[in-house]
Amino acid sequence: MYAREVWPWALLGIASGLVEGGTVAVLVKKGYSGLVAPHWVDFAVAIVSGAPALANIFSFAWANLAHGRARIGDKSFPVENKLPDGPAVAFVRPHDVILRHLDDLEPSADATITSAASVRVVTVLGPKAWVELSLGAQVIAAEVAREVATQLAIAAGKSYKLQLRLPRFFQKEAKVSRPE
Repeated sequence: MYAREVWPWALLGIASGLVEGGTVAVLVKKGYSGLVAPHWVDFAVAIVSGAPALANIFSFAWANLAHGRARIGDKSFPVENKLPDGPAVAFVRPHDVILRHLDDLEPSADATITSAASVRVVTVLGPKAWVELSLGAQVIAAEVAREVATQLAIAAGKSYKLQLRLPRFFQKEAKVSRPE
């Protein structure tokens, strides 16, 4: 099968060159002369013959769009080139997980998770509080200041809105089935 695919792919560049802007411009000029007003034919020829140059000029924009972006809630983030396209996992440090009341509508530069997370455990020691939340099947750890924990009245069973700051993305590993 591979040997049959090599020649068509190798000749694809030649086929593309045959239908380059200049060639298509000649086809447009010959095909539409006399059928359409001359100024429209000239306009179409100019557009078609200039298309390859225009594509080169705007190639930086297409290259930027080709790089992947990950979305979390309402924000999108650039990802590194070495991360392949496909499912990914976001890692956020506990001190970059921000808790908000569910009715808090204040806009933020951080990514806001749309569903509510439920508090499982709260541990307050010294100036910090460690909060373990469940969001669906995921467990999320957050580290907040003691004053924030008191202000939000964080307690087990309560639900909060999560905002994530500075996520780092990794390829999601395929589940490995283990023989029993």
